[in-house]
Amino acid sequence: MIMRGIRNIFRSIVLFALVAFSFTSCEEMAQDVSGVTVKVPIDRIVFNPQNNRVSSDFSEENYYQKEIDFDVDSLLDANGVNYLQKAELANLFLGVVRPENLSLSFLSSARVSVSKFEDFRQETIVAESENFNVSENEVEFMIHDVDVRSYLKSDVFYIRIYCDMNHSTQIEEATKLYVDGTLKVKME
Repeated sequence: MIMRGIRNIFRSIVLFALVAFSFTSCEEMAQDVSGVTVKVPIDRIVFNPQNNRVSSDFSEENYYQKEIDFDVDSLLDANGVNYLQKAELANLFLGVVRPENLSLSFLSSARVSVSKFEDFRQETIVAESENFNVSENEVEFMIHDVDVRSYLKSDVFYIRIYCDMNHSTQIEEATKLYVDGTLKVKME
């Protein structure tokens, strides 16, 4: 009889522990899945790498600049959430559109910056690449750990692609490059 009572007490303790554990696990799980993370493709930007020039004390670079209008409200509505928690680049690529047989070896480096100002008086570098291989016609940028949420929440922001050209290499005027990739956006 005493053994039966001890077993019942033991079963009650185990049952209580399992119930308590399951409520804790469900609560933690609800917190983990409350956010939504989506990958958003970045529209391909095609540009001439000789478009514009900017000079500094150290070098002269070519760049291409574009105004970006990103509709955060539509993204939030489509995912049934109200708050943009974090946005960062998942990947970003630079490649050749034409001529198709051109490698990126005419570049010594490239970088991508964003700014809320058209004149780029304040800018944030989000990706860069250097030392291009002679045979590469597409490279993946090294992504900086930058939360671009504040840029996406602006009515408009600007992207600038800098291309530092090797001075010994000439390219055709009709040369076109592209930048595209993916944003990783966490929302609640």
